[in-house]
Amino acid sequence: MAIKLFSIIFFIETVNCQFQCKFDRPILGEYYSYENGLETHTSFKKNGNIDRLFYRRESGRGATANIITVLDNHALGECVYLNWKENPFRHVSKHHYQLIYRDKTKSCYQCFEIYNRTHNILQIRKSECDEVTSISTNQMNIQDLCLTINEEAEFDTLFLKTYSAEECRATIYGTYHFTYEFREGGIGICDNSISRLVSCPDPGTPFDAVNERFWMTYGYCRNLVSSIDAQPLYQCLGHWFNEKGDIFTAIANERVGSERWYDKFRCMLTRQDQPQWFAKSLFAECARLYSPTDGP
Repeated sequence: MAIKLFSIIFFIETVNCQFQCKFDRPILGEYYSYENGLETHTSFKKNGNIDRLFYRRESGRGATANIITVLDNHALGECVYLNWKENPFRHVSKHHYQLIYRDKTKSCYQCFEIYNRTHNILQIRKSECDEVTSISTNQMNIQDLCLTINEEAEFDTLFLKTYSAEECRATIYGTYHFTYEFREGGIGICDNSISRLVSCPDPGTPFDAVNERFWMTYGYCRNLVSSIDAQPLYQCLGHWFNEKGDIFTAIANERVGSERWYDKFRCMLTRQDQPQWFAKSLFAECARLYSPTDGP
């Protein structure tokens, strides 16, 4: 007797649902991001309201004018449905909150996929705002709305304004000489002997001391107009892995005040198999970091 065996696999997805949302950590808070060329300030309020302000940067008037920000758009909405989606057969980086957002001005609905990367970082992908009047009357299927989000779509990275530093040692540790290049607008690699990255606990502290910050000293190269002379002090805001093995680290420049969010937050990308290379973003975003050697 020939017996053919069939294996049956049940894919179990954990879903915790919540209607009439009330936000708590890790979503609750005030965030800064850089989205589609606009400085974006997002507030997830405890009562479920979501307030988003979008500013564009412009040159001020006059001979000594500085860059100014001008309000481009103000989006006010609310969360009407929130659940947590976790599939044990998918990489942990795929677990996320699914949020249905109602725009109070346009009366349309939008699906947000919210990925909690660290205590300080959210990453979001969104559907288009679909003009329906009611979810409760089944005029819009929640899953259908969320399925319109392309799985290959880039993330918007939201940095918590009231952040707290996290351990750096897992991704950046030691003292290194580095060379650097700005791919956008740069014309070559700057190799100055004083360029150093220092990520170590303060002198005299034990090895297992928390290591939450690092220095970068950029040496200037005379023949490269894109090179700089600077020494930022960064705090680590946490790191996360994707299913490809890329390691992302969010950082905040402690030498930049809260009035300059545009200059404060950055993202870095490295890999465990390429620890000698990393790419760093030019803005508060991670989307254009493709590999440790491919970034702006």
